[in-house]
Amino acid sequence: MPADGWRYELVQGELRRKPLPGFQHGRIANRIAFHLTGHVEANSLGVVVAAGTGFLLHTNPDEVRGADVAFISRSRYEATLFSQEKHFPGAPDLVVEVVSPSDSYSEVEEKVLVWLHAGARLVVLADPKKRVVFVHRPGASPEILTSAEVLSGEPVVPGWAFKVGDAFPPQEEVKAILKASARLSPSEARANAERWRQHLKGRIKSDSSELVREDRER
Repeated sequence: MPADGWRYELVQGELRRKPLPGFQHGRIANRIAFHLTGHVEANSLGVVVAAGTGFLLHTNPDEVRGADVAFISRSRYEATLFSQEKHFPGAPDLVVEVVSPSDSYSEVEEKVLVWLHAGARLVVLADPKKRVVFVHRPGASPEILTSAEVLSGEPVVPGWAFKVGDAFPPQEEVKAILKASARLSPSEARANAERWRQHLKGRIKSDSSELVREDRER
């Protein structure tokens, strides 16, 4: 793909370009990916990728689509032979897309349908402006979850639960962190980063345990 400051996808054999995602877009995708990766790796469920990783959905003509965050189950990953330097052949089991200001409604709707038709079992759209997520599953009506609600990855990602509000950092928090970080020494910044990492690990373990408990009660 051309290295010219644009993000490209291959749609039915033709290059389609989009602006590179903004800072907020990347932050939200990273928060979801971090939480998902912690759960997936702790339970050996498969592989999580991010940063617009490409997936080869069709050939002749070729179609390569990028996902902000994606999960591939362990069984599918181990059964698929492909070069790690190239695109994974097929759709991921779970796709997370963060809606950008440059995205039109028709573009977002089209991409959801493309993922589902290619075999994705769960497609999640995170909307920073509305601070909600839209959950799409094959053969089911879309579900809208607010910041106070919990997204369940069942049965695609067994045991994974994520509070929607955790994907969207409050603007006041962002400003406070940036202001405080500017006054920290390198060692203090590293210590703060480690405390935040341990906090998130605790949240992942707590959320997963809570979901298991609820399943047993049901």
